[in-house]
Amino acid sequence: MVIPITESVEEIRLVNCNIGDEGAIELFGELEGIDKICNIELSSNPITEKSFPALLKLLEKNKNIKRIEITNLKVKSKFALNKLKSVSDKVIF
Repeated sequence: MVIPITESVEEIRLVNCNIGDEGAIELFGELEGIDKICNIELSSNPITEKSFPALLKLLEKNKNIKRIEITNLKVKSKFALNKLKSVSDKVIF
């Protein structure tokens, strides 16, 4: 996936776009090196805990990200959700 991002883009909002784990993992990987992005919203997509490792990697590599909103997830593992919550306060559930 190639994401064309102009100099002025600071926020990505892909709400209710049917993005699943594969799409989220690919998106998180692409955004690792794009320092302009500060906010990401992927709420109301069928994302599960399978994408959490890629999300954590993104947060480790891209320090400019201030907020990732992913409400209405399809997470089955409360353990995985609580682990992500304990690691980062930048993720809004």
